[in-house]
Amino acid sequence: MTKSVSLYTLIFSLLLGSCILPYDFNPENYQRSLVVDGSLTNETKAHTVRLFYTQPIDSPVYQPATQAVVSITDGDGVVTYLTETYTGTYQTMSDFSGVAGQTYQLTVETADGRSYQTRPVTLLLSPPIDSLYMRYEYLPSDETHHNEGGIQFFVDSHDDTGNTRYFRYDWEETYRIQVPFPSLYDNNLVYRTSPLGTCYQTNVSKSFHFATATGTGQTRVAEFPIHFVFQYEQQLRTRYSLKVKQYAISDEAYQYFQHLNKNNEGSGSLFDQQQGAIIGNVFSVDDASEIVLGYFEVAGVSERREFYNPRDLPPPFRVPPYLYHCPYNDIIISSFDSVDYYLNTNPFLLVYMVSTFTPPVGVYLASRECADCSWYASTIKPDFWID
Repeated sequence: MTKSVSLYTLIFSLLLGSCILPYDFNPENYQRSLVVDGSLTNETKAHTVRLFYTQPIDSPVYQPATQAVVSITDGDGVVTYLTETYTGTYQTMSDFSGVAGQTYQLTVETADGRSYQTRPVTLLLSPPIDSLYMRYEYLPSDETHHNEGGIQFFVDSHDDTGNTRYFRYDWEETYRIQVPFPSLYDNNLVYRTSPLGTCYQTNVSKSFHFATATGTGQTRVAEFPIHFVFQYEQQLRTRYSLKVKQYAISDEAYQYFQHLNKNNEGSGSLFDQQQGAIIGNVFSVDDASEIVLGYFEVAGVSERREFYNPRDLPPPFRVPPYLYHCPYNDIIISSFDSVDYYLNTNPFLLVYMVSTFTPPVGVYLASRECADCSWYASTIKPDFWID
């Protein structure tokens, strides 16, 4: 969402009182605009286009554009229609994929009869990612407000043809969580069929990462920093997987996302230079003066995934302690008759072991944080996971 000078003047006048004249904000000056957010790649999957409208400042309610007719036309004239699977969200069939070298054009006809299009865009081939590697480095931490050590991951890539010069990257990290005292028994002392001690957590990138390839003839991206994990975080404690996707984008897409990035980075101060509306590649067929926001990205994709154990990480990396304090033998109940009392008085205790012959004989209890990770992560192992 863009910011207007009038809004900043209003906030500034409220903060400084009589230092400047107050601005009489009139929401009736607001003009609604269509926003298009979508992409098409050479991946075989359901490709998504979201349509919604901007909202006035005094009524920031998400308003999807429903019942639109959305289609993608390739350079051979083949039209693929998207189905509205959710309000304002339109998708292709799950087996649809773009083809490198082919052009694609998005067309939207809204429920009120307005028509919108993009210019034909060529889907560029994304070369393979040559390597995904790491180094131990120090970066400023927002949590400690000091430079902290951690693992910096890098990407190398090159294009022998020299056709692709602009790349966008995103990443997805998945890591295994192992609690110190996994609960093997439920609170009725029955052995669990579904263990609670090993879980998996996935995080995805929330910001834009762009690289410009250098060189002539053969273009190259070298030592591009894609993701940093601080040593004190939990991701690298047991086993870690990082997947990086590389998108081959056009010069127009690169410029659009750079402007969008600049606008987002400059959103924290009243004195920031105002960027105005960032116009994408969608235009109104009916009215050339109508402002249409958003972007329909057409890009080739390649990806690479790597797995890491703590022993694979370079020094001076040290395995971080478990997230919670877990003293050994937190509670040992020698009398089985007392189990119900402990569990009823503290619902956050779990049975993690039952010993009937190894001293000390009894039931071992631990806090939920130390015996069960399912309350904040998934116990289902991902299909791609390799132990």
